[in-house]
This record gives sequence, C-alpha cells and structure tokens, in this order.
Amino acid sequence: MESDPAGSGAEPRRPGLLERLRGSELARTVLYDIDHFAEEGEPVDWPLSLPSGAPLTWIGSASTGSAYLLCGTGEHDPVVYYEGDGGYVQVLGRDLTEALELLIGVPDLLDLEIPLRSRGVEEAAAQHERSRNRSAPNIPDDSADHPRDWNEVHALLAAELGVRALPVRELLQRFIATSVAPPDGTTLLWEDMSGEFLTVEHWAPEWC
Repeated sequence: MESDPAGSGAEPRRPGLLERLRGSELARTVLYDIDHFAEEGEPVDWPLSLPSGAPLTWIGSASTGSAYLLCGTGEHDPVVYYEGDGGYVQVLGRDLTEALELLIGVPDLLDLEIPLRSRGVEEAAAQHERSRNRSAPNIPDDSADHPRDWNEVHALLAAELGVRALPVRELLQRFIATSVAPPDGTTLLWEDMSGEFLTVEHWAPEWC
C-alpha cells in the first residue's frame, strides 16, 4: 500500500487570495475595467519601481495603459492603481483583501473619479447606485425568470474570494481615507527615457 506523502487525512492546500482572483471567471466578468489579469510571475510591463527596492506584483491592467499593482509580493502588502494617462497613483487598499473588497463592491470606481474628487462620497455613491440599478452588466442570468441582482452577484463573488461584501459608502469612505493619508510603501517611481526616477503623484480628493 502506497504511503500518503502529505500525511493521512491532510487537508488540501487552500489557494491564496491572488490565486483565487486569477482563477475566478466571475471576477473577470465583474471587474470589467481589468482587461488583462496577469499570470503568476508575469513581469510588470511599466518602468515603475518602489523606492525600497521591493518587487511590484502585477495583478492586472486596462487597455488605457493603466495597471493594478501589489506593492510587494504578499497579501498583506498595499495595492495601488497606476493611471497611465494621468500619471498618478490611487491606493486601493492597505492590503490585498481591502483592495479586492473595494474593487468587487465598486467595480465602476474609475467612473466615479470626478464625483469623488470634487463632490464627495454621497454623490459618488448615488451615481454608483443609479448605474447599478439599471443592470448588473455582463452578468449571466442564472435562469430565464431569475435575472441576477447586483447584490447577489456581489455576495457570490465575495464568498468565492473569501472577502467581505461591504456597503458601497463604507468602501468609498475607506478609499478616501487611504487616499488622503497614503500608507507607507505606496510611493511609485517612474523611470523616464533619460534614466531619471520621478515620484508618481498620489491621487486625492479636492474637498479633503
């Protein structure tokens, strides 16, 4: 009889959060702003770096030349969004869990940048709800007479990833708090054509 190298009764390894994200078809549908989900080990395709010399982990990117980046290699490292056109960085979370809670709860976050910058959380949340109530875009119905509700989709994806399905206002307030006071380790450097390293500006709302 062959021995069990993992030990009798050993539980199977649970994939990490980033691995679960990469393997989720529902996440690829909900997070429609991410056109490309990077594979494990795929090199960052931008001349960006951290002042500490720690590596950046590429999570995904958009067709606009923007990138979603983990500032390090671990799930407890902060996550940022680099806006390629505007040349700024937004802090999505103090760790990967916070970032994914924000992204799956407010997948239209990029569309809310103007109201968030100039008018605040309440206006941005109201715009999100108006858009959300029209439909859950690109989410397949689970049956002909039971179209998927956005709240249902949000809860399903949160459970699949193993994060919380938080209310949109709570998520946006937390996003603003980390934008006003960016956590350590979220400064990005851009290397220009001459080899000079320039600090990328952090995004922050005008009303704070």
